[in-house]
Amino acid sequence: MTDEARHIKVDPVEKKGEAKVGLVAMLVLVLLITTLWIVKARKHDPRDTEMMKAREAAMAPKDTVAELSLSSTAPMPPGRMEEVSRALAPAAKMAAGCMEGIYATVFVEVILGPDGKVREARFSSRNQLPVDKLLEGTCFLDKLRQPTVSPGVGDITAFFPVRNMPSQKMMEETAKGIVDGKTPAVPVP
Repeated sequence: MTDEARHIKVDPVEKKGEAKVGLVAMLVLVLLITTLWIVKARKHDPRDTEMMKAREAAMAPKDTVAELSLSSTAPMPPGRMEEVSRALAPAAKMAAGCMEGIYATVFVEVILGPDGKVREARFSSRNQLPVDKLLEGTCFLDKLRQPTVSPGVGDITAFFPVRNMPSQKMMEETAKGIVDGKTPAVPVP
């Protein structure tokens, strides 16, 4: 084996043809990069992001009651469900705070009269725990009787769950206490 390699002589006409192909390929590449740059610049146009923010704000979940079910004795106008849900959301949070360490999901029914005020707030028959006994003497139902909505036609019955669950911080502190031996672990029978 020798280190010498044979050189192939290329005709100058063939070299010009290859140079043209290379030039066309480079122009296509430059055109492609320029197009992608323009598309990217247009994608990040501030006008576009403002429209996206407005759309996201419109689609973002508002302070409403989760899993709300409404029934009415008269046809409800559009937007009435959202209005009722927004009115009941703060009351549901306050009612959950009244559960005083009882961690559970409590199903309730709230009946709103035609004047927009709560006529009745009661525990639903769907509850499997004796929540009426557990929450006796608390402010739970009183908080659910506070909301009002704009007057309408007919009664509206709102059915929804009120959840009181331990926070992530409380769960982490309890787990750490069990590991450290400061919180006794209760064995499950």
